[in-house]
Amino acid sequence: MNLQPFSKISKFYVIGASGLCLNYLVSILLKDLGLWYLHSNLGGIIFSMHTNFLFNKIWTFNDGIFTITRTISQYLKFIGFSSISSIIQIMLVYFLVEYYHMLYAMALIISVLISGFLNFILNKTLTFNKIK
Repeated sequence: MNLQPFSKISKFYVIGASGLCLNYLVSILLKDLGLWYLHSNLGGIIFSMHTNFLFNKIWTFNDGIFTITRTISQYLKFIGFSSISSIIQIMLVYFLVEYYHMLYAMALIISVLISGFLNFILNKTLTFNKIK
């Protein structure tokens, strides 16, 4: 029986929630500065990806090995998989705003939750090689 207070997916979503906050704040700030909402969304995604990698490596997947080749390899995989889920996120935001006339803020939250699950599965199994 696993007695850890947080499972890996729980940790991933906690970090994802902090990433969502960063993503949201940066996206709204950029939009308020006059950028188109999809460009703003992309800026928020890029900003949160970098902090999420470091926190997930250390806390979620308990990977304290920081050799240059290992860390760069993991970072590139993480960014690659995060990019895939981000494309899904942007498409969902666009679809929800343009076709369902949903408020941008709500569309952003919904799309992050959906794309985050895919991101977890890809990074757990392929970036940090955690099968369990």
